[in-house]
Amino acid sequence: MFANRDTPVLLRGALGAAWVLALALCAVVLQGWQVHRQVVQTIGLDSAPSVEAAHSIQVLVETLDASLVNELLLPPGRAADHVQAFEKARIELGGHLVAAAKNITYGDAERLPLERIQDATGRYLMAAQAARSAAEQGNALATLDHYRQAYGVLKGDLLPATVALNDANESVLRSAYEAQEAKARWVVILDTIFGGMLLAVLGFSQWFFLGRFRRILNPGFAAATFVVIWLLVFSVRAFVANASDVKAMKEDAYDSVAALLDSRAHAYEANAAESRWLLDPQMRVEHDRMFTGYVGRLAKIGIGQTFEGVAALGDRRNAIYAQLVNKGDTGVEAGAIVRSTVPIPGFSGSLAKGLDNVTFPDADPVKDEPTQSLATLRGFGTYVELDAKLRSLENAGRHADAVRFCMGMAPGQSNRAFFDFDESLGRWLAINQTWMERYRDRAFADVESLLIAGPLAMLAVLILTFMGLRPRLREYGE
Repeated sequence: MFANRDTPVLLRGALGAAWVLALALCAVVLQGWQVHRQVVQTIGLDSAPSVEAAHSIQVLVETLDASLVNELLLPPGRAADHVQAFEKARIELGGHLVAAAKNITYGDAERLPLERIQDATGRYLMAAQAARSAAEQGNALATLDHYRQAYGVLKGDLLPATVALNDANESVLRSAYEAQEAKARWVVILDTIFGGMLLAVLGFSQWFFLGRFRRILNPGFAAATFVVIWLLVFSVRAFVANASDVKAMKEDAYDSVAALLDSRAHAYEANAAESRWLLDPQMRVEHDRMFTGYVGRLAKIGIGQTFEGVAALGDRRNAIYAQLVNKGDTGVEAGAIVRSTVPIPGFSGSLAKGLDNVTFPDADPVKDEPTQSLATLRGFGTYVELDAKLRSLENAGRHADAVRFCMGMAPGQSNRAFFDFDESLGRWLAINQTWMERYRDRAFADVESLLIAGPLAMLAVLILTFMGLRPRLREYGE
């Protein structure tokens, strides 16, 4: 097919093509390493901690306000615990704001809400201090007037700014995840294309050697072929493993973390509204609406349902879940089956999202997501039921009893029920945070070796192809 005089040109062309494609393949592998690492960095180290910090700020704001209201509900001198809780929340909030300001990653989307939070916090604290001073002086009207000013800042500026801060980080995280899916597909496609082209050049060269030089095998090109096949398999497996771990980090762990952080924020907002309802009779409609609204955001049950009825369906789910896991199904597979087998109609809210994403079983009940999820649901149901008793006491004219019941930590009292619920929620949240960190670390490890493997494989192909062609070129005096 080719004249002898064309052979050196063809040999040099094959060498050049192999080198160019080896360099291109290496570039794709390194680009893939960067793309896959970047999404783990964005989700696992930048956005997710910032989302958690934003929720912590929101919870601290509500803790601050609930502590203030509880202090104002009690006579001066009898609210030392609530004064201490207020100061603790104030100091922690200040620390979180300073840390958040030092860790602005996404420009104005984070900076502007933080500036609003800082400004609103200052105005809230001034109004809060005025209310406390009026309470110490025994001036009930001035106390309520100043507290209403503080509440106006809280509702109109402070809480909306915390939501905006959370939304900014949440938006970046979700955008990064969606973009990663598209980029990851292209990386695998390009990796396969350039690797396939390089294998085609090496294969054509082997065929040419067989026809022109009667060499069944060129050792250099054969070794280069094995190197390319190894790099292709190694890199594609690394990219696929990373994509799988990122998917698990986002969908199995982070989505639950986000839902549970929302649940905690809604719960603290409802708890603060409950105390406000006792403090300010003239604004009870407003505070009752806030309480009911935040309870619904956390867990809204259908008509005719009860929290215990929903929990009973959860028990059925957990029993089936345990059977499936014992038979060898993964937590994700078992979770998908139980959701379709035992639906919970009419149940919605952030807590429902978490219950629909139970994924991580464990022999230790404290680390077992099915166990902690139901403990959280039942704990919140108990708290909501006790709120009805609190209102009954207040509506019966037993204000002092209602206040004691609201703040009480004895079993069967409102604050104890809220504490128990929050403890269960914290354990459930910790399970998903732990798994999120595991998936994050695994996702980093999946592609870490590519930074070395890509260049080394490329260098090996360059050297092996040169060594394979050099003897043949010498035969033509090249």
